[in-house]
Amino acid sequence: NDPTFVEAARRLAENAMLAESDDRKRVVHLYRRLMGRAPKAAEIDVLLSLQRAQAGAFKADRGAAERLVSVGESAREGSLNISDLAAWTMVASAILNLDETVTKG
Repeated sequence: NDPTFVEAARRLAENAMLAESDDRKRVVHLYRRLMGRAPKAAEIDVLLSLQRAQAGAFKADRGAAERLVSVGESAREGSLNISDLAAWTMVASAILNLDETVTKG
């Protein structure tokens, strides 16, 4: 993705992580913000699976997490775990790239 969209996904992830401590609630938070609706149970499950896979990958490769959360001009939220932030950035990016988000029709 374009750096602007990566940065937007990171900022959305930061907002969700700061607003909610529960992973399911974070997905709902992102969905409502981006789509204007609550996600279906199956959508939550898919995104939580993505989050877990990404969290594992970023914990194994902290450098990749650092590079991802450093994209863009805005400073990242320093209180958040970098690997978790990178994983949630990927979740936010996935939602941003859904046809439903792009077309909103």
